Amino acid sequence: MTTPAGVTVRKSQYTVRETIDRLQVALEQHNVTIYSRIDQQQELQKAGLVKIDNFRTVVSNASGDEHTLKSSIQAMEKADELLEAGHTPKGLRFEDKKEPTPGSNTKYDVDLGIRKSAPVEGQESYLEAYQFKTNDGPLSKGKIEGAAKQLYDARADKRIVELILVEADDLANIEKDEKILRELKHQLYAKGENSSNNVIIDEFHFIFSNGEKIKVIWNGEKVEFIKF
Repeated sequence: MTTPAGVTVRKSQYTVRETIDRLQVALEQHNVTIYSRIDQQQELQKAGLVKIDNFRTVVSNASGDEHTLKSSIQAMEKADELLEAGHTPKGLRFEDKKEPTPGSNTKYDVDLGIRKSAPVEGQESYLEAYQFKTNDGPLSKGKIEGAAKQLYDARADKRIVELILVEADDLANIEKDEKILRELKHQLYAKGENSSNNVIIDEFHFIFSNGEKIKVIWNGEKVEFIKF
């Protein structure tokens, strides 16, 4: 790389972010105004989001009602995490939705999926399929079921429902609520025991208003709540 004339280049012992942080402090101590700072990592991730199939659809959805806007933001934030973890834009897909047709009752709504293989008979296959919801009221049987059923017919090794909960929701109370526990068991385990509909949700992710994240699974004996 060629060094521009008049520019001194020095190797830093710190990371890029730490170096820029220290440089910003030094400049401001000498009354230099910093008008803008570009987060190149964030810009790269944004560029990756644009390359994910159906990105335009999820952006279009974000301009709709508040409920759709929030779930679209959840999908994009999760996609950011997956890109940062090493997944490629081509390996992801936004908004894979299928409605029943005269010849098929298959119905699903995958907000974000990690692709497993090429589509078979027009249907994608996923390693992980996600459904996102931001609740507008306390957690209930109906809210759990309503989100879960969106993934029943999706071809996926793992089906994950992520729910952002309201401030009134408290983990200690959820763990004692028999109606909620029965519904979680039904979605995570009992539904899979029904031979006529052998489908289960593999994980629920609860995000509380204080930022705490809880993964909910069936551990073989009971519903288990795990911090992650």
